[in-house]
Amino acid sequence: MTTEERIAVLEANEKNILNRLDETRQDIRVLQELTKAVQKIADRTDNTAALLEKVDKRLAKIERKPASDFDHYKRSLISAVLTGVAGILLGAFFAIILN
Repeated sequence: MTTEERIAVLEANEKNILNRLDETRQDIRVLQELTKAVQKIADRTDNTAALLEKVDKRLAKIERKPASDFDHYKRSLISAVLTGVAGILLGAFFAIILN
């Protein structure tokens, strides 16, 4: 192989290597953009999870509200019945004593 042939082969190899290097650089740019996009998605997912947790807490409060109201009305009803019974008993007691 002559020197000119070796130079021609080396130049061809150099062009091939430079083309592959350019392709690799482009692939790296694409990967960097993809990494940024994935990071944005991860950030949004974190924000969405935080918002969902807040909504879940509010929903739990709303779900407990009817039970809390029912307990309040149940206590009020029991108090009213007991007060009525106590009033009737006191009324009957005083009616007996005053007669």
